[in-house]
Amino acid sequence: MQIDKMVKARLDSLMSKVTKAPAREIQFKAGASVLVISPHYDDDVISCFGAIRKHYMSDCKIDILYIADGVESLDSGISRQELCEVRKKEASAAVHSFFPNVSLFHMMQQDGKVTATDESVDFLANMITGEKYDYIYCTGGTDSHKDHRATYAILKKALDKTGHECTIRYFEFWKPLDNANVYVDISDCLEAKKESISYHESQLKFIDYVEFAEYVNLWRGQQVGCTACEAYEEVMITSLKEA
Repeated sequence: MQIDKMVKARLDSLMSKVTKAPAREIQFKAGASVLVISPHYDDDVISCFGAIRKHYMSDCKIDILYIADGVESLDSGISRQELCEVRKKEASAAVHSFFPNVSLFHMMQQDGKVTATDESVDFLANMITGEKYDYIYCTGGTDSHKDHRATYAILKKALDKTGHECTIRYFEFWKPLDNANVYVDISDCLEAKKESISYHESQLKFIDYVEFAEYVNLWRGQQVGCTACEAYEEVMITSLKEA
């Protein structure tokens, strides 16, 4: 693999500190209502493609909510508005090429400055109240990216406001989860996941997220005894920490 040396070195360092392997393979309930909260336009397929696929195959209602508008994404030669539209189209292609019935929503917070404003909390609270999700996927409060931590804060406040109870699954991105306790075997769809990520062409010019995701998923697979898997930390509402 030709992952950027600095990215690989950082990942190796973080992986070496993770001593806990996810112990339980997720069993997917048919007909469930699922929300994936993606801070940026590629976090969903990089981190959760396998879980989305399993839910989709189980006839679940799946919504994906993108938080940031993508205007601070790496690119040159085009305006911020043009870049936003490029990222939206890439996200749609990455998802709908494999899961045509998944619904996409956009909060349009400023990329790099995501915050838990009253408006953002109300936006998510209204979605939760309307759909009464059984499962919500989101970044955790200890994620290394500030937009990811802010996304968790929005979710925490929205859940506090609605009183809705469901299963939460934190997904990992730049920082492997220290307390992953469940996993999704993606050995049969790793190539499809890589293809999905590859639709984010504007960002692959700078970092090869395809190889990054594969590197993490293969490492997680070694932990649990399969070719590749996605790891999650599954928690109940009552155990959510303050943002």
